[in-house]
Amino acid sequence: ITATRGHSCIANMTAYPPPLVVAAPAASSVAASAMAEQMLQLTVMSLSGDCTVLELPSTATFADVKQALEKQLFIEKTEQKLLVGPSVPADEEQLGTHSSEGAMNLTLTCSTEPQVLENLQQLQSCVTKDAADACLVLVNRFWGVPQQILERRRGLAVTLRFHEAVIRALQKWPDNDVRRRGCEVLSQICKEAQEAGLEQAAESRRQAVADLGAAEVLKGIIGDPLCHVLAKEQACITLARLCRSPALQGRSQALLEAVERRRQHCVEIGAMAAVVRFLHEPVTFAVYMAALSALENVVAKDPARTEAALREGAERKWLGMDH
Repeated sequence: ITATRGHSCIANMTAYPPPLVVAAPAASSVAASAMAEQMLQLTVMSLSGDCTVLELPSTATFADVKQALEKQLFIEKTEQKLLVGPSVPADEEQLGTHSSEGAMNLTLTCSTEPQVLENLQQLQSCVTKDAADACLVLVNRFWGVPQQILERRRGLAVTLRFHEAVIRALQKWPDNDVRRRGCEVLSQICKEAQEAGLEQAAESRRQAVADLGAAEVLKGIIGDPLCHVLAKEQACITLARLCRSPALQGRSQALLEAVERRRQHCVEIGAMAAVVRFLHEPVTFAVYMAALSALENVVAKDPARTEAALREGAERKWLGMDH
């Protein structure tokens, strides 16, 4: 628009953007870009001698390394401690700040989370409510994570002897909350493996639980007329898993013999009879199915145990027999 002595006129004009001025990159910027594109080969050595090789950009952080190790080794990030020589880098530090040669050696150590140890101490407490709360916290650790991490958590629970603390609490406190949550912890520890090659570890956990008198404790809960039905349900689930046959891919003669000994022990101490009596009680369908599963896994179609169950009052349909 131009103005001349009180008159104005509008001219057709094409608007052009201002010229773009590009500054030459500084030497430090070029160096930073080169560092960003550099890939590092990481050799991670555990204290057991196992070696894991990763390849990550130099701009990745040590938190990224822990994430990658969790995916490969199924060791949770919170349990990992990485060392570069004698120093422990912070999670937010970039790899490139510790190496400029395209390679790095790391040492991996593992430590139990402080919260887990606190949970164990709480479980061993002499206060009923503390034991019940500790069982609930432990149960929640068995949900919402990948199967391989679950398996590691189950194994760690036995290593730290959580199963022993739970069984001692069940023996000491005839409390419905302790019984229900404690039996749920044991059922999770005894749960069968979902991945091939893990059945041996699962069987070791089941045997560890059985060796501490779990069957006797479960029998007492199932047979207690004052015990809440939901606690009895969890006890039946645990008993079923304790006596369940190993997965096909994990079967061996030794495993089968161990399961047979546990089943026979359940008959001898009266645990099977307690389940049969419980099945005669009016319960919900879910509780009925838990008790039925316990009976089926204890009997396991063995002729002698089948006859024993019938003598205790079991119905033929419960044992998969004709009416």
